[in-house]
Amino acid sequence: MGDEVSTSSVEDTDLHCPLCEYNLRGLTEPRCPECGHAFDWNELREATTNRHPWLFENQRRGVRGFLANWRRSLVPGRFWKSIRTSHSPDRRRLILYFVALTILSMMLMIIPAAVLAGRSFIVVRNARQSWPTRVVRWASPAQIAAYQRQYGSLQNAANTLFPYWPSTLQVFVSRFSIRSCMRTTVIGVAEFAFLWPVLTFATLMLYRGVLRLERINNVHVLRVVMYSASPIVLLWLVLAWVAIDDRQQNWRVYNLDDLFGDVQSLCFVIMWAWLAYRVTIACHRYLRLPLLVQGAMLTQVLVGLVILKVLMISTIGWW
Repeated sequence: MGDEVSTSSVEDTDLHCPLCEYNLRGLTEPRCPECGHAFDWNELREATTNRHPWLFENQRRGVRGFLANWRRSLVPGRFWKSIRTSHSPDRRRLILYFVALTILSMMLMIIPAAVLAGRSFIVVRNARQSWPTRVVRWASPAQIAAYQRQYGSLQNAANTLFPYWPSTLQVFVSRFSIRSCMRTTVIGVAEFAFLWPVLTFATLMLYRGVLRLERINNVHVLRVVMYSASPIVLLWLVLAWVAIDDRQQNWRVYNLDDLFGDVQSLCFVIMWAWLAYRVTIACHRYLRLPLLVQGAMLTQVLVGLVILKVLMISTIGWW
């Protein structure tokens, strides 16, 4: 009985597919014949008043709204189950969301920089404290007397010869340049955070063309990519770990080979697998296009290979 009511109401009502804008008037099956998107009749009828309660695009709560959306997006199954294509996407707000992700990532970069600066400061402080003792050991009495006449005491001489500001900066730069593991991580995280969303969006749009689904509004694909990219922020915590950990280079885990044996590379692989899973879930539960789900898995393999190639070129120069 309910199906008959739904069918008759659809026959005399102009409803459009939220993905490709195809007119669904007269259809009895809740699937768009143009793009294959599966939908719900009631959702389409309520599209004008169907406002999502916490989605970032529908809220204007600033930082709190962004953080609430980001936290929920880390669980993709539950996240995409609560979002419908009838929740009209906002391109400007999606780009703003990605900008906020980038800003948050840059803020997390302060953690390793602050740790390295703090350790550089400690190095300078220890040098100032130990210098008088070392001078007494290796300098002649005449040199010690000269320091005392010029500066008043050996400690004053140390404070003058090792000023905190330029000395700390010099130690910071030298420690950063020596620690190749940290340089590699900085470059790798920055490249991964930029390349993954760009390449994922480009390959999904390319696959959309292969399937001849050009009528699908690309803002829905953009929504999938932007919210799927949320965990990239967590990569910067790896960078903080590299800065805080005192071990320098050649980290090995469970005797893996040289390419994937170090902690940074292992984290990149785990993050890529997680993001690939998230995109696949989004295409399955949000876009509801079986062929695009398969395409998401295939394109993520391509994205992963391209990112791996770029990381290898930028870090070890291998072509």
